Amino acid sequence: MDIITEKQNLLSLWVESFVVINQCFGKLVKAILGLLILIALVGAACAYTIGLSSQITQIVLNVLNIFSMTVLLQVIAAHILKSQQPLMEAFAGSVWPTLFQLVASFLLALACIPAGLICVPAMMLSPILGFIIIVALMFLFVRFLYVFVAIAVDNKGPIEGIVFSWKLTGGKNYIDVLLTLLLLIASYILIVLLFILLGLVLRIIIPLYFANSFDLTHLSPIWWIIGGILVILYLFYHLAMLTFLLLVFLNRKFQLEPLHPTKEQDPIFIPLPDLENTNQESVQQPPLTPEIPQDVPHIQDVQKKASSQEGIPAQSSKMETIGLTKTSVNTTEEDTNDITQHLHQVYTPRTKEDIQHTEEDRMPTILFDDDLAKQLEHQFLEEHQQQTPKNTSEDSSGDDSIQLSK
Repeated sequence: MDIITEKQNLLSLWVESFVVINQCFGKLVKAILGLLILIALVGAACAYTIGLSSQITQIVLNVLNIFSMTVLLQVIAAHILKSQQPLMEAFAGSVWPTLFQLVASFLLALACIPAGLICVPAMMLSPILGFIIIVALMFLFVRFLYVFVAIAVDNKGPIEGIVFSWKLTGGKNYIDVLLTLLLLIASYILIVLLFILLGLVLRIIIPLYFANSFDLTHLSPIWWIIGGILVILYLFYHLAMLTFLLLVFLNRKFQLEPLHPTKEQDPIFIPLPDLENTNQESVQQPPLTPEIPQDVPHIQDVQKKASSQEGIPAQSSKMETIGLTKTSVNTTEEDTNDITQHLHQVYTPRTKEDIQHTEEDRMPTILFDDDLAKQLEHQFLEEHQQQTPKNTSEDSSGDDSIQLSK
């Protein structure tokens, strides 16, 4: 698209036309074959009904020529603009532009034919007056050069196409269009000279075939292959010149009316969701957590420090840590309230009594059996007898003994 969006000189567009034809030549060949079949069918129908020499047949064939040129222009334009237009859609979409081109031709003929009829008698009366009329006709021809291209490619009406071509070729652009026309004429003259030179070379190489008459039946398969290659090259060059005219039109049209990207044309267009979908997604998706800067201490470090200073477990300092993290983030007051409300819903801090009961529940429980109880009782009695005086009676020691149970 850079060859269209950015203004290019005529030489670069001329070179680019060969690149474009090389890329879409296969599709153009298919379109040409379809058009030849259509012309053959219509010509055969006219020959069997009204005859080939009839004026109606000539008009129908001329309309088919305009239709064929419109189809080729649409196929090339679709490749340049990367619109991925199918071939059958190009055939169907060329019907109305062909009719509009006929109407535009009729309107232009009403304006130019009287001047052409006056030109011959004016030259007989005064060569200067005739020269002025010819210059005026050439001026009008240059100003209306893009009428048929605008109708075929840009889907403009007959009058709209005429006005747009006049607008596109006005002012400083007139010299540019004139140079484009001269470059096209020079290109066709060049290809004609090349074919004339090639014909002279072939006449020298095979003088026997050109002695009296040229008989195609005497040609060998090699010459048939060479002739086919020359036809393909001529077709390629002709399509390249048509593409050059189309590239100049599109490039200058973009400079006159820059394209405004739409939802279909803009590759980076991101559609916004509806309000209802946004509310549903906001309920389903979890809230985003604020990012913690690198200079803020780690949560575990803050918990350890708080637990060492206050003598309570690290879980009791979670709210202080969350508060420290929350204040370290640059948020607005509304965001702070939303985050605090969400934290209260997700996390509820425990009191010191709950923590103490939890720690007591975590104390290990010792289970005593009968043998262990007897051993502990016997050990306790021995230690108690050693500490008490010898004159104490056995009854008193028995009373002071502690009965251990399970």
